Amino acid sequence: MPRAALRQGDLRLYRQMEAILREQIADGELRAGDQVPTEETLRLRYGVSRATVRQALESLERDGLIDRQVGRGTFVRGDARAGRPAARKVRSWGEASALADRAQRLVRTGCAPAPPQVSELLGVRSHAPIPFFIKVSNDAPRWGVKRYLHPQFTGALDALASGRRFASSLSDWTATPVAMRDGWVEAISAEPRFAMLLKAPPGAPLLSLWWTDCAAGRAIAVTQMLHPALCFHAGARV
Repeated sequence: MPRAALRQGDLRLYRQMEAILREQIADGELRAGDQVPTEETLRLRYGVSRATVRQALESLERDGLIDRQVGRGTFVRGDARAGRPAARKVRSWGEASALADRAQRLVRTGCAPAPPQVSELLGVRSHAPIPFFIKVSNDAPRWGVKRYLHPQFTGALDALASGRRFASSLSDWTATPVAMRDGWVEAISAEPRFAMLLKAPPGAPLLSLWWTDCAAGRAIAVTQMLHPALCFHAGARV
């Protein structure tokens, strides 16, 4: 039986394995010049297919973290732990919204119960299924956005998830101007699922920005943006 079998969830299995190996490199468990466990060892350890292992390693190789040498194996690069990117500064909720729109890689869509505060803001009974979608950026450091929609938009979920400017897409669907309201900020530690999504070490500090999008004075969507390297002006108002 696998020692730490991965399970399909918000992230594909290869992304989960990639995040685990990234963490091991960032924490120094795998040091520069160390040989990464073989594909067969990783396959058995995590209970996944060889194709999944190869996808994870290919992603790490593209990002310059490892070297794969035919006939020798896979090794951690000497500069794999080079300096982290500088923090991104956001001075207003408008800038935060624009940054959220830059997360264009769609990771997941679905319908599931939302956190209690989201249900309350949307005027939906607790534990009721709510349509949502998750997107991440392609930039480093990576940030992620989860949009919760009022159930009236269940049929529009795919269209809204594929749009490039969320508020504009909502306005088109409602034929009503959409405005931001009720923004708040939290500092949290990265849970494993967030860490894998953002390629950040588990437990790393994240800034969590929340806001509602309203039409005709009623909340129709709630956004959560998670960023591992964001400086947000504390006095910013919606």
